[in-house]
Amino acid sequence: MHTAFLTAATWRIISTISLLLTSFYSLWLYTSYIRPERYGVIALALTIMAYLPYFDGGFRTVLNRAILASTDAGVRAGLLRFGQKLYTYLFLGIVVGNLLFMAIYGLMPGARAENLSLGFFLLFALANALTSSANIQWGVFVAAQQQSKLYILQTLSAWAAVNALAWAFSAGWELWSIPFGSAVGFAVSYPLSIRWIKLTFPGIKIFDVTTGAEFREQFRRFRNEAWFCFRAQITTIVLYSADILIIGYFCPKAEVAVYYVIIRLIGMTRSLLQTGGEVGWPFLAQRGGASREDSIPWFGFHGWIYGSVGGALAVVSIPFCSWYMGEAWTVSPELLWVVVLRFIVVGLGSSATYLLYALGEFRPISKCLEVELVAGLILGTVGGYMAGSLGVATGFLLATGGGTLIPVYVAYARRGGTSFWHVFGTIWSRAVLGFAGSYITATLLMKTIVHGVYIPFIASIAVAVSFLLAFALAMSRQRFPLHFDARQFRQLIRKI
Repeated sequence: MHTAFLTAATWRIISTISLLLTSFYSLWLYTSYIRPERYGVIALALTIMAYLPYFDGGFRTVLNRAILASTDAGVRAGLLRFGQKLYTYLFLGIVVGNLLFMAIYGLMPGARAENLSLGFFLLFALANALTSSANIQWGVFVAAQQQSKLYILQTLSAWAAVNALAWAFSAGWELWSIPFGSAVGFAVSYPLSIRWIKLTFPGIKIFDVTTGAEFREQFRRFRNEAWFCFRAQITTIVLYSADILIIGYFCPKAEVAVYYVIIRLIGMTRSLLQTGGEVGWPFLAQRGGASREDSIPWFGFHGWIYGSVGGALAVVSIPFCSWYMGEAWTVSPELLWVVVLRFIVVGLGSSATYLLYALGEFRPISKCLEVELVAGLILGTVGGYMAGSLGVATGFLLATGGGTLIPVYVAYARRGGTSFWHVFGTIWSRAVLGFAGSYITATLLMKTIVHGVYIPFIASIAVAVSFLLAFALAMSRQRFPLHFDARQFRQLIRKI
């Protein structure tokens, strides 16, 4: 299992870094070739498109967990057949639904004010719907514990898309470059994915519209669990898109575009840090979840990671955006602090969420997120009316108190057989120490090192210093001679 985990984690890191680099390149292309006002119109559509792969009805995650937890080959084969039939209809539904949504969006005043044709939005919808549907289909590799193939396909698609985007922008296609890039990414990666699915699951049908008694039985069996998973996914989409919607109502388009850039930067960073959770929960599901002895080090490690990265982001984000994209694309220091604090709270909460995924406990996840969403909509709207984008961001930060700040840890403690205070104290004590070490280091380095291209290296050094602090504290707690054999190294990691 360790080899499979390390291979999957390596490709997940490669994939996420590729997505990070291609996203940075895309942002540079957008800001170089498109005016902020014009980009503000398409920013909302891009945000929604990024979440399309979550529109799988919740079944992909639930089915993957059920397949991983089963040891019966016949049961696993039946679940695979059911999944392919179900996702054939979802594939069609996503394409049709996305076309309808973007057709309506293209007729709204903001889009018409920029003279964007309905044809552009329909092509944009089709290209992104195909790409998102393919990503949902690739999720079948998780059930075979071959996540590496999923991440390879995502990497290939990302690089093909961004290179096509750059070529189209240089050719003068302007906004039409965006759907062209998505279409090229799909065309390059999808044929390979079909080949790999056929090799991994011999005899499986890629598209299957037949239904029968077995299909109806499986649907009834998983619909409740999938419903709560789907609710969590939909709530997540709205929760992390509603702020930009509210800001779009209260603020000018240029301010919307700038806010979108910073939350995109923060979101890409969080995606990279979630590698362990994304790769790890299927392995934990196969084992029936994480033991109490394993869960506490898991929380401690996440505390150090998100705290140290959050400290670096608080220092380098504004100088980085100013250097990389220009002064017009930077947010205020106050807004940055609010966004970074929310990044830390949400990132730390994901550690409990992934453990609940491994246990198949989707109901408490959805309830925590729904409470946070309702609070965010109320507080964000009030904040937007009173203080613009800063008020909206502050409202959504306060709303985490109803979901990812405390309740999600309570939910895991009840089902994981551990103490809430032990979990909460472990993760937040590490986060505070990591943040302080990284923030102080980055601040000192920014005062002594020339900025510009060195900013990412400054952030990396700051995070590394925090991890050295973590290991130093862990070593100070060792109660036996340290020889650095495998057993003692594992014990050292547990003390972090």
